[in-house]
Amino acid sequence: MKEDMKTQIIVHSIFRSNGCAFANVTVIKDADTRTGTYKIERKDDEELPSEDDVIQQVKAIYGIE
Repeated sequence: MKEDMKTQIIVHSIFRSNGCAFANVTVIKDADTRTGTYKIERKDDEELPSEDDVIQQVKAIYGIE
């Protein structure tokens, strides 16, 4: 029996370095787990992107709807 697993995106932290925003994120999709640091685009020079912005950008990277 095959069980469909939902994709999970866990945002561990959001930070700035040299004027750019980054996020430490774990993506769990099917039986594959990837943890990494992603550069996140900021809107209108905001201090830090929101967690929702990070999730949307990581979804775009992995082609998740």
